[in-house]
Amino acid sequence: MRLAGLQFTFLLIVAMTIAAPADADVNERQEQIFEQARVGRSLWLDIRDRISGLRVRIDEGADLGAQFDDSELHWLRSGLSLEGALPIGGPDRGIAVSFSTAAVNPIVDGSRDFLQVPGDEDDPFDTMLDSTFGLGGRFEIGWGFNGELNAGLSARHEVGAEFESALTAGGSFAVGYRYENWLRLRLGVGLGTSIDRAKLTASPVFRLRLRPMPGVWLETDGTSGRIEWEVYPQLELTLFGGVDSKRYRLAARGQTVGAGSLELKKSEVGLGIRTNLGRSLRLRIQAAVILGQHLTLVDEDRNIVDARDTREPTGAIRLSLEWQVPKPSD
Repeated sequence: MRLAGLQFTFLLIVAMTIAAPADADVNERQEQIFEQARVGRSLWLDIRDRISGLRVRIDEGADLGAQFDDSELHWLRSGLSLEGALPIGGPDRGIAVSFSTAAVNPIVDGSRDFLQVPGDEDDPFDTMLDSTFGLGGRFEIGWGFNGELNAGLSARHEVGAEFESALTAGGSFAVGYRYENWLRLRLGVGLGTSIDRAKLTASPVFRLRLRPMPGVWLETDGTSGRIEWEVYPQLELTLFGGVDSKRYRLAARGQTVGAGSLELKKSEVGLGIRTNLGRSLRLRIQAAVILGQHLTLVDEDRNIVDARDTREPTGAIRLSLEWQVPKPSD
């Protein structure tokens, strides 16, 4: 029965990623769903795994060879993140903080005119900066229930773009439920803003974590899913998949686009390995197949200037080295 559940979940993850929509634009509510899931992920992990501790992580990654007509687009990413949680008055109450920053470099092989960027005669885009800050807290309600509050800021922009115009803010309230050591559920609502919009947009907050057998966890947040298998205490395998979308503010350009923005959307499946290197270091390696990618260029009024997409699978590789400050009890 449990094995059948694993197989069903795996098929659901694959189906979800393959069926990821490739619309020319993503509405504000969809953008906010992606953002709430992304901002809350690190906070959820810190509060869930331990209510005290600190992690420092260095990330390197490359999404390679997306074919757009006679051009290939590669994305190279280097990042640094800090994540931590602190108890307040008890083992099930506390706050968590997450900060990350990364440089995302687009590299184009072939024609540099694959995406029409009015007013730009050189490379289509410069380095993009991706930074986020999140603050969350959890308090106990009783009978296995708890409340969670999260808030976050993000700034995604091309080097040279106006920083203030790239800011996105959001927050959420959710009720969590934990049953013994095999079920964890989180349901709630989030509010936030997206680039170039001052109004608030509501979005659902959802996360489910289920352990069908010892050492195996299934987890989903509505935009991504994963199966974690602890082979040994020092080795964990992860099967993951999902869809994601990010919007970057562009530097000012002439003609039509002005200081518009670029949306990057993709769906992927992959396999990850996590191994512990002593008490404090963790090494993670991920290899992924990107099933589809979509680029949309919009102007300051969010009108579509140009769009490109590819459904040809491409590869990605990601490495991260994580240093965890041991808790006093360790």
